[in-house]
Amino acid sequence: MKRAPLLLCVTLIAGCFNSDIDLIKTGRLDLKPEYTVGEAFDNRKVCKNTSWDAFKDERQRAIVEYRCYFNGYDTVFTNKAAAIHAELEELDAKAAHKREALNEKLAQAEKELSDARELLSDPKTVAMKLKAEYDARHASYTDFLKNNRNRDTDDFISNGIEIPESLDDLGIPTLLTQAKRLRDGGDDYGYYGVYQRVKSSLNALMVDAQSRVAHLASLRETVEEDTEKSLQAKYKAAKDQIASIKGKLQALDAEHVEYQEYKTQKQAEAKEILASSGEAQAYEYYRWTILDDESFMIVGGGIMEKPPGQAEFSDKPYAYPADTVALVYQDNVTGFREYKQAIGAKAWTRMLGY
Repeated sequence: MKRAPLLLCVTLIAGCFNSDIDLIKTGRLDLKPEYTVGEAFDNRKVCKNTSWDAFKDERQRAIVEYRCYFNGYDTVFTNKAAAIHAELEELDAKAAHKREALNEKLAQAEKELSDARELLSDPKTVAMKLKAEYDARHASYTDFLKNNRNRDTDDFISNGIEIPESLDDLGIPTLLTQAKRLRDGGDDYGYYGVYQRVKSSLNALMVDAQSRVAHLASLRETVEEDTEKSLQAKYKAAKDQIASIKGKLQALDAEHVEYQEYKTQKQAEAKEILASSGEAQAYEYYRWTILDDESFMIVGGGIMEKPPGQAEFSDKPYAYPADTVALVYQDNVTGFREYKQAIGAKAWTRMLGY
């Protein structure tokens, strides 16, 4: 890649110059010869102000240094402090939500324990209530079977069926209505298909009802023993649940102690950042050397930073300063962070660290 057009430049204004700085500022780069260097470098959106200086380097070369003091460098750190506060608020909210959810579960488990304890104080009464429920359902299913078991399918289609709510109706009422409509409409083919479905569903319904009758009879015989076992199991489950939740709450308390230490540390960090963010500075620099024929060449460039709490500037030189000059002429960003992103990682000898 040819870099000479970016590194070398010539002055297009004849005559004498008051200083080396004037020579550079009135010169023009081949990159965009319609602008002088001064016009391009002194009018950038990313700079809140600029400065120029001339000096001799250790090799006694005449050096002109340009500086662009960035807009928004302190914002990097105020945003960092704001991000710390936002993180802490989110962690506080998550911990509060977790504790609230555990307390709700604890209250529910304690209620279940209390209810189970109360029922265990008189399990026979509970068993009698269950037995009465079993008897009622047993009678309902028995009556249903007595009234419907010997009916034929045509009778069901003509006169319908009343199914106890606790039984799954298997869609039979809808099928009966459909079958009756097809039969009365003379659609023998359609009627035959629905008729077979009605017959099959009715058989399944009767089998289910008979199975429930037998099951309820079995439950009724062991209702007292089963009731006490069930209540004991509920009581134990509630106690175990309470112990588990209390263990989680204790763990949460321990986490809270550790988190408070972390929170105090992060709050102090944010406070320190905000207190010293006004002292933060960063500037971009370019250095030119003037050649014997009064042309000039870029010999260095980079960014100098002084974050909050740092006494001296740290230098982050560009690996290829000629590459970044194009960004000066593009002038399409207004803040430090955006400019850093535009430069790209390959233009740096090391990362900025943010």
